[in-house]
Amino acid sequence: STTSLSANDPFFVRLGAPNAANTGLAVEQVIRAGGTALTATIKNHAPAAAQLVTSATNGNQVTVQILAGQSRSPNTLATGGVEYDPLGAGSDTVTATIPGFGILKGASDSVAITVTAPLINMFTPAQGTGRLGAGLQDQASGSLQTANPGPGSLTVHLVSSQPSVLLLAPDASTQGTQTLDVQVPLNQSGFSYFVQGVENASGTVTITASASGYTNGTTTATVAQPGFDVLGVPSTITTLAANDAFFVRLGVPNSAHTALAAEQAIRAGGIAVTATVRNANTTAAKLVTSVGSGQQATVQIIVGQARSPSTVVAGGVEYDPLAVGIDTVSASIPGFTIFQGAPDSVAVSVTTPLINMFTPAQGTGRLGVGLQDNASGSLQTSNPGPGSLTVHLASSNPSVLLIAPDAATPGTPTLDVQVPVNQGSISYFVQGVATGTATISASAPAYANGTSPTVNIVQPGFDILSLPTSISSQAANVPFLIRIGAPNVTNTSLSAEQSVAAGGSPLTVTVTSTSSTAAQLVTTATTGLSVSVSINAQQARSPSTVALGGVAFDPLAQGSTNVSAAITGFLAMTTGSILVNVGP
Repeated sequence: STTSLSANDPFFVRLGAPNAANTGLAVEQVIRAGGTALTATIKNHAPAAAQLVTSATNGNQVTVQILAGQSRSPNTLATGGVEYDPLGAGSDTVTATIPGFGILKGASDSVAITVTAPLINMFTPAQGTGRLGAGLQDQASGSLQTANPGPGSLTVHLVSSQPSVLLLAPDASTQGTQTLDVQVPLNQSGFSYFVQGVENASGTVTITASASGYTNGTTTATVAQPGFDVLGVPSTITTLAANDAFFVRLGVPNSAHTALAAEQAIRAGGIAVTATVRNANTTAAKLVTSVGSGQQATVQIIVGQARSPSTVVAGGVEYDPLAVGIDTVSASIPGFTIFQGAPDSVAVSVTTPLINMFTPAQGTGRLGVGLQDNASGSLQTSNPGPGSLTVHLASSNPSVLLIAPDAATPGTPTLDVQVPVNQGSISYFVQGVATGTATISASAPAYANGTSPTVNIVQPGFDILSLPTSISSQAANVPFLIRIGAPNVTNTSLSAEQSVAAGGSPLTVTVTSTSSTAAQLVTTATTGLSVSVSINAQQARSPSTVALGGVAFDPLAQGSTNVSAAITGFLAMTTGSILVNVGP
């Protein structure tokens, strides 16, 4: 099948050996070398429906050649082939004959073709919903089954069957009319337009499209009472939160009248609408516009728009939370439907903002005795001012855990942290005093108290870092270090690296090697099988170089040695002792 406006379609005649039933070719085969070229005569039998085209002639009978060494006639007009040129609607048959060649019993030698006028496809308007609010507008579109073949642009004529209900417009800024002519450029097929519902009207309207050489297309749109919903109102908000801007949105309801099927703007040439917005709980919140505040406000939705302004400056409305409570924000517009569900009435819970306290010690909740780590929290709602906010922190068990403002300050049972205006972050340090458990509570004016997850203060541990397990006896000395922190629950490795608490005493680490022939340990003070290094307050590691007070491994000869460390009151982790193989 093809359409009367479709481009010419090239086709070809193919040679081969028929199957045993003579219903089709069993195999395609070429004219033998040294053989004679063949001439195929091709006919179409409905002159009104189509003609055949070659480079030599146009008509209802043409010839094409198949040369020696080929199995097919040429497949393009330029190389000597043939094209089918559809002219008008009708049923046609294309046949071919070659002297001395059998006629197959099936359809291979005789092809039936239906030529039709191309369709104008009309798509469902209004974002595919087919529904349009009275007084509103939305987009619509269509497409030619066959692109406009020219020579110039094609006029598609659109007609509304009920102009008292639905009008047609070329764009969003033009008032609609009953009919509309849309231009489709050469070699293009798509076209677009706008549908506009007439105020206070309803009904189902047919839109018909017609164009020269094309079969008419139709679609329908149902114009119904418009609706609206309220967007941007939070379901929960805190008493200290900034005002929340929200808006009223217009559109067409779905068939169940529970929500908008599509957002739609007030039509060009239409009338602006005024929405009245209310909140029910006078103590929980108020509504704010550029002209004042209270429990009721009005906003306008102007022609060409589907929403009320989104900011107070532009003419919109804000929700201003005042105190804890349950509230409802609702709206109404004369002539607009009220939904059975919640879109026109939004429940709001106004709550006291929380102080969120996160798990201290890098999220592990484990802290070594005599060590310190950072901790943090945040305000659910940033400090609204006018000045900095004092957040009061307290250790539930100061005999095992103290808190400090930074890594350089010895801890105390309580701490006041300042949060600047428009900020919400809280940071502090926890310092282990003795084994046990503790939490940190936080309080601030107008905020709900927060409490951290439990912190486990445990016997501290250590491991050895940067010491290789194999090394050549010819290698240079290798500096390594001792690291301290809080062990994991199985005491096999550190869950978090942690420094000596501010105000604490430096730690002395004794490092030993078991083989005097394989290697020796080197510090600035001594060289041998046993040396000492220090870990100072606010540090979590011994110095990383000998020059800074650290230790290095000096390989001497082939063999193995076990390097281990010890710190009074600390547990050795699995890597607190390392076997080193010294090679040649």
